[in-house]
Amino acid sequence: MASQTPKSTNNQARVFSKLLRFQKNNQFTECLFKSGRCSGKVVKCHSLQNSRFLEEISEEGHVYMPKSNQNGIVKLTKVGRKQATIFSGFCNYHDNDTFEEIENVNFNEIDWDNPRTLLLYSLRAISRENWAKKSGISFLSKIDSCIRKDDSESLKETYNDDHISIKDFSPYWTAHGRQHLKGLKKLVSRINKIFESIRTILRNGKKFHLWQTKKYLLNCKPLSGAASVFSPQKTPNGSHIQKLNLKSEVADIIINILPLPSEHLIMLTYHKNHKEKLLPLFDELDSLDSDKQEIIFSKILIMHCENMVLSPRIVECWNDRTRREFDNCFDQTITSEVDFDKIPNINLFRIDGNYPQAQPE
Repeated sequence: MASQTPKSTNNQARVFSKLLRFQKNNQFTECLFKSGRCSGKVVKCHSLQNSRFLEEISEEGHVYMPKSNQNGIVKLTKVGRKQATIFSGFCNYHDNDTFEEIENVNFNEIDWDNPRTLLLYSLRAISRENWAKKSGISFLSKIDSCIRKDDSESLKETYNDDHISIKDFSPYWTAHGRQHLKGLKKLVSRINKIFESIRTILRNGKKFHLWQTKKYLLNCKPLSGAASVFSPQKTPNGSHIQKLNLKSEVADIIINILPLPSEHLIMLTYHKNHKEKLLPLFDELDSLDSDKQEIIFSKILIMHCENMVLSPRIVECWNDRTRREFDNCFDQTITSEVDFDKIPNINLFRIDGNYPQAQPE
């Protein structure tokens, strides 16, 4: 969140810290399918399969993910793989029934050319994004309600903190917060359409041609993974793709980066109506050699994918400078667009990448 005047910095830090906890307590907790077959409470699901993909990159049961600290600053944080990439977007019935085809199958038997398989992975990624954005709306709507009512007392009672004040947060919210909430609601509407389109295709078993997938293989040992959605504005070379605003139709890409036993499979799924708009991006990716593809996909991860995981094998080889640059760039891209050439060449797919490794003590 943007900073305010220097004299209120301490109060704002306290406010923002509490608001982060507030957000965690107001996550979206409904089954995204909302049908009569729902089996009750939602369950915690992995957007990247724990026993298949997270196991490939974990060390002693842990991976790294970008996480906000108590001051709202995002840093790579070591987490248990059982907690990594989880979201509460399905009841037990719909989680098992929907994804059984890709969960309960021998890894070597997965057909990566099967459009149904590709859409099941896309559905899981878009579901996690849908859940995350709906959680954000729940969080921001409650903030908006408190500010509209000028109800500092409710906030104090909620957090048991007599120092928290609407006054410290209200100027930022008036200038930026409500517009952000409006944009988030528009984004959720767009994501819902993608979710419903893919869900309908999978349920009916037809019209798979509406969603197309570009696949890339990076021949390097498993170190990274992601399941997310992004809306590219420029190509790596800086060519214009689209502007993001509340009125224009936006071309979204569902991205899955799956760490396989000896390589990374990258799947970029998009609606066929957006192929022409996205073609400059795909053409540039196709023209790159494997080393440059690794760097560009690493930059896409940093620029666009909050739901990403990295192996301790790579993160713990970085020196302090690389860790700082990753954290700073990732944090910056949360609130603003950053061009590809402004992102450092940190290779997230290879330990012997472009940055120096940490020296043994």
